[in-house]
Amino acid sequence: MNKSIFFTIVTILLFNCREPFEIEVIDFENVLVVEGTLTNEMTYQEVKLSRTYALNETQANNELNAIVWVEDNQSNVYVFTGNGKPF
Repeated sequence: MNKSIFFTIVTILLFNCREPFEIEVIDFENVLVVEGTLTNEMTYQEVKLSRTYALNETQANNELNAIVWVEDNQSNVYVFTGNGKPF
């Protein structure tokens, strides 16, 4: 009997005490996001560029036509070319 009362009380507390949470975004900072994994192998490397987006938006803002290069500690420069497609 005590187990069923306890289970009933826990069930009521878990499922009936919910309030909606409203997200308030006061300041939003538009920042460049750089994603990629670079290795020391001379193979296909990929870097993705996008912009941060607000919580109420559904999709990232992709950066197109950017000039991207990577420079190593020996001053070797590796230039990336864009394919013009958002990821």
